[in-house]
Amino acid sequence: SSIRDEDRHITNFLVIKEDISQQKQKENEISYLKEFNEAIVNTMSQGILVEDADGRIIFVNPALLELTGYKESELIGAPWSILVDQDMKSEIEQIMHERGSQNADFYEVSLLSKHQKHLPVYVSSTTLWDQGNYNGTIVVLTDISYLKQKEGELKKAKEKAEESDRLKSEFLANMSHEIRTPMNGILGFSKLLKNEGLEDGEWKEYVEIIHKSSLQLLRIISDIVDY
Repeated sequence: SSIRDEDRHITNFLVIKEDISQQKQKENEISYLKEFNEAIVNTMSQGILVEDADGRIIFVNPALLELTGYKESELIGAPWSILVDQDMKSEIEQIMHERGSQNADFYEVSLLSKHQKHLPVYVSSTTLWDQGNYNGTIVVLTDISYLKQKEGELKKAKEKAEESDRLKSEFLANMSHEIRTPMNGILGFSKLLKNEGLEDGEWKEYVEIIHKSSLQLLRIISDIVDY
């Protein structure tokens, strides 16, 4: 600040200096942490969005844009329920309405992309508070399409195994019946052959039945071995 004499001529200057090294250091630390956090958020594979207290999106990361097919300008200012199926919006809104009584929500939804593609995602959301006042929500969306695909494959494999087990049981039951039938014939008529006083016609008939039953049993056993 200049100092002037009676004729308004500058005669001196008054200079006040203040050391702001610590302030600059704090600003640099804050700037570094901000860049560090942004780098983490922007490189995460999960989609991340932040909504304000009014339920409007104020931040999205690149992974979310890739996941949904939207541009950043299309999502900023919109409610995040725009990304879910119509029949789930009421459920999401109910969860959001009750967020005051809990800090975190975990649930599964069907994400609806810009191109109307359905995508199963796992949602983890955490509320933000400022001196007891609700200030917004951080929502993390994890694509679980691969897990759902594997779950479907496991379900089909389980159903196939159960069907195979059922068919095996039926097969064994049928084979048991098929084997017992000729065996009963062989055992029954061979026992009759032990009876005394059989006529030649009866003897030949019994032997023929035993022979046919033996051939039937042999065919069944061969079929089982082939199978």
